[in-house]
Amino acid sequence: MGQAVAKRLLTDKHCLFAPVRPDSKSKIADLLPFDNFHVLPGWFYDAELLAQIAEPIDMIIHLAAIRGSGKGSPADYQMVNVQGVKILLDWAKERRIKRFLYVSTVGVLGTIPARLPASAKLKPAPDGLYHQTKYQAEKLVKSWVQQDFKSLILRPTITYGPRDDGFITKMVALVKQKKMIVPNKKVFIHLLDVQAFADLILNVITGDLFNNQIYHVADAEPVLLTSLVNLIQQVKGGRFRVLPAFFFTAGQYVSRLLAMEAFKISLQLISQSWYYDINATLHDLNYMPLNTEQKIRKYLISHVY
Repeated sequence: MGQAVAKRLLTDKHCLFAPVRPDSKSKIADLLPFDNFHVLPGWFYDAELLAQIAEPIDMIIHLAAIRGSGKGSPADYQMVNVQGVKILLDWAKERRIKRFLYVSTVGVLGTIPARLPASAKLKPAPDGLYHQTKYQAEKLVKSWVQQDFKSLILRPTITYGPRDDGFITKMVALVKQKKMIVPNKKVFIHLLDVQAFADLILNVITGDLFNNQIYHVADAEPVLLTSLVNLIQQVKGGRFRVLPAFFFTAGQYVSRLLAMEAFKISLQLISQSWYYDINATLHDLNYMPLNTEQKIRKYLISHVY
């Protein structure tokens, strides 16, 4: 996601200062030829790194996080996902930076929202360290809003597209390996093309659409999980199997008992529907969402996956 957003802004001639961890250098190779791209080696919340930026900064776009489940200790999640945001907010105040765009996640409503389609006004119910710490960071951003400081919080759903190695990438691998299973019921999921998300951020910046609000970001409509799996099978080959829904319910129960959080979430995402209300995003931010199946078909044919 970060690379897609950076490339879109760089192509539009924006100047970017980007903190980059040593283990992430290989991910930004396509960005290095841009003269308006400035790499700052290290963590985004490091005081010495921030002190290297002498140029005036118009805004901060925060996309960094420890994502998913089990990818760090509770202290790691707190440091990166919460304390790091506070440090950046403090720095923004010191530098009199008046715009702060924070990229959160629809997961603050829970892996599976309580009501569908899930509105941004729905009461948060974050489950797991990632979702909980992202919600804590949201509250920090909201609490810092003052007359001369404006924010915008975007909650993207699960993304797909070039260089994205998440949900769809794993699904393609499972189908090709003939290991994909789906429940024998209709499951609707709501994904987001990373390029559409990058276009939205550019639109927010150029239109100065910072209004201290929270918006969900997803493709135009949710899609049937089985439709996507069929599409992958048609284009890439492989096979998938359909099992009774109770197998997935039992699997979630066992994984919860064994503290297998990541596996439990994976089962939830393919056995229960999750989709979001993006009407406010369309209206307030002039968002142009894409059609999931059309876009994924294009990516499959062009060997993005």
